[in-house]
Amino acid sequence: MSAKLETLVQTPEQRGRTQEVVRKMAYFNWLEAGRPEQRDLEFWLNAERAWIEHDYVPARDLHKTQPQATNGGPKPELKSTEAGQPRRK
Repeated sequence: MSAKLETLVQTPEQRGRTQEVVRKMAYFNWLEAGRPEQRDLEFWLNAERAWIEHDYVPARDLHKTQPQATNGGPKPELKSTEAGQPRRK
């Protein structure tokens, strides 16, 4: 995936929270790697990519699959626990 944080659709507040999460991810990954010098951009980009793949994309996909109100469309299916039970008045 080649997306960057600055290209994502986010409010300014979301962008600020995202940058803070990515900053912490990059920092802790850098610590775990033994604090290598001259590799800050590498750790930032890896953290950015991981956040996008594991947090942004699933949230975006979930939003797309949410049922939308329709006029006269098919009714939602009953949950398995409701199927076969008589309607109550």
